[in-house]
Amino acid sequence: MIRINLLPARPRRSLIPEPAVFGALAAVFVALALTYLYGVWRTNELNGEINTITAETAALHPRVEDVLQLEANIEDLQARESLLQGLEDHATPWADLLTDLAQRTPADVWLANVSSVGSNSTFTVQGTAHSYHSVAAFMRQLKVSPFYGRVTLGTAQDIDDQSEQTEAVQFGLSLSMRPQSDVAKQELEGVAP
Repeated sequence: MIRINLLPARPRRSLIPEPAVFGALAAVFVALALTYLYGVWRTNELNGEINTITAETAALHPRVEDVLQLEANIEDLQARESLLQGLEDHATPWADLLTDLAQRTPADVWLANVSSVGSNSTFTVQGTAHSYHSVAAFMRQLKVSPFYGRVTLGTAQDIDDQSEQTEAVQFGLSLSMRPQSDVAKQELEGVAP
């Protein structure tokens, strides 16, 4: 059987694309290549920056350790300062206390012994006076001092000495200290020790 095609011939598509398609494909490949090259360039640039920053960080690392060590030293010193300040706040001001005691001692009273009792808030004073009136004057002077809260006479007795014609009294006093905040308050108010 013979076949005959009476239909007009269809135009055949060519296997080779047209020049416009080639141009579009070439533009896409060029764009991809440029994008790839830009990405590589940018990656290399960022890697260079990272290396520079890493080198700077490595150079600063000893300094950072020094700063951390200094901060630790500062904290340690602040703790020590706080401890010393606390000790100083609760310390007995012996120099001021003894100076005040000396200034308040009358001329006819001689101190033989001053000793601390217990927690340094109480101490005893022993000595000799010309008379009981001298002991009483000494106690009055101590009672107006900003350092002493309570002045108590412990002992007072005549000294028996046959060879001397003068009267003498041996005495013992117990003094309790006022809190340091009271002493500071009185000093601020202008009461002289």
